[in-house]
Amino acid sequence: MKLSDLLPPENISMNIDGSSKKVVLENLSIYIASLTQGINSENIYQSLQNRERLGTTAIGGGIAIPHCRIPQCKKIIGAFFKLKNSIDFNSDDGTLVDLIFVLIVPDEHNESHLRALSVIAELLQNQKNCSALRKAKSENALHRIIVGGKYWSKKNEADNR
Repeated sequence: MKLSDLLPPENISMNIDGSSKKVVLENLSIYIASLTQGINSENIYQSLQNRERLGTTAIGGGIAIPHCRIPQCKKIIGAFFKLKNSIDFNSDDGTLVDLIFVLIVPDEHNESHLRALSVIAELLQNQKNCSALRKAKSENALHRIIVGGKYWSKKNEADNR
């Protein structure tokens, strides 16, 4: 699975604002719903909130990967957000979150859900990637870093030395 398959350029935003996890999840749900057909923002928000109640999706280092299953979803949807303000996402390391990669999957896509989470985690656990994402000044720059960036995986990093 490639990140380019999960994340078209229009699924990236630097304009999500909010003072809390709840408000940010509401705002990014509205953004994602505007990109999809057949899934409304309230359904996305409730599904993400239900998943968060099971345990935080913050993985540390200022990163969260909220993900959920939605029956009306026809294909995997990925969206990336560089927040205007860092927020408390109940991360185990206590770091405020400023980078969020949302993954929404159809109910029956168990294996592809896990593969997508693995690819996303690999991208975001690389310090060079996160540094580049935080320095990016546009959605296009974010997209280039995520889908074709020099550092996006350990293998690519070794190949580019």
